[in-house]
Amino acid sequence: MSSRKPIDIARGILSTKNYGISALYRADVLTRFQFLKDHPLVEELVQWLIDSPDDTGRFKPTSIFMGYKDWEFSNKQMSSRWITFLCGRILKRYYSELNLTK
Repeated sequence: MSSRKPIDIARGILSTKNYGISALYRADVLTRFQFLKDHPLVEELVQWLIDSPDDTGRFKPTSIFMGYKDWEFSNKQMSSRWITFLCGRILKRYYSELNLTK
């Protein structure tokens, strides 16, 4: 188990600009910390999620890693149940902890 504190993990993710860390992973981790809710990067990630679903309200991958090319969530032509679940969980966490209705 890592001895790093949550604040150190959050700082590391906030300071990393597109160096191999996906936006979905960043949003998932950063929305877990109440003190980061107003951070511009977190707000930008949440807005990106809000703007991303297709006409059915589901999410498609915007990029894939070749190691996952045979998995359901790596098909950029079809919406992914897994990515849709993750995005819904992130948005629910973000807005429920903020006590906002958007």
